[in-house]
Amino acid sequence: MTTRYFKITALTDANPLKERGFEAPIEAMKGHLRDKKKLMKDADEFAAQFGAKPVMVTNGSTYGVHGVYFPGDPEPAELWVKPEPKARFSTRPRAKGARQVKGTEMKQAHRELLEEWSLGMPKRIDMDDQWLPAGYCTVDLVIGGGQMAVDYEGGHIYVAAGQPPERGAEWEEITSGEFQRIQEAVKDQKAEDYL
Repeated sequence: MTTRYFKITALTDANPLKERGFEAPIEAMKGHLRDKKKLMKDADEFAAQFGAKPVMVTNGSTYGVHGVYFPGDPEPAELWVKPEPKARFSTRPRAKGARQVKGTEMKQAHRELLEEWSLGMPKRIDMDDQWLPAGYCTVDLVIGGGQMAVDYEGGHIYVAAGQPPERGAEWEEITSGEFQRIQEAVKDQKAEDYL
């Protein structure tokens, strides 16, 4: 698939982000980054209540907490599943009614842990919000791939993809040389400095 290059100039009424009050693509991108920053803060607070660190994952369409990582063994260990090596040694509370939880006090502690876990779990964010400011959904880029360069100072989003944006974005086609110059120009910009 041939890669084409685009400068995203505006959101159209067909873009779902318009319904959330975003007018400009760069503002929608900043909104996504603020949501992600809030999720990370909430995830840190959530994991800290268990004496752990959050383990974040994406399933392709959402991003959120997968489990928590304990630097040592969780206490009491029988309330938690074994750490998963393929998921950065994250763990979660055992499922309701787990046979490993024995005794009235432990069963009560387990119920309380499950309730605390389910009530405190931060809400996942939608990965499409990362690409919708540029007129794409994540699934649009699965086969052909895509790259994005965000110029926070200039207020524009640039995309390299196999197809033009089809989800509510106005765009201008640019050359690969222009895209490469933009990538070089924005590589030192830190998104947090512009939020």
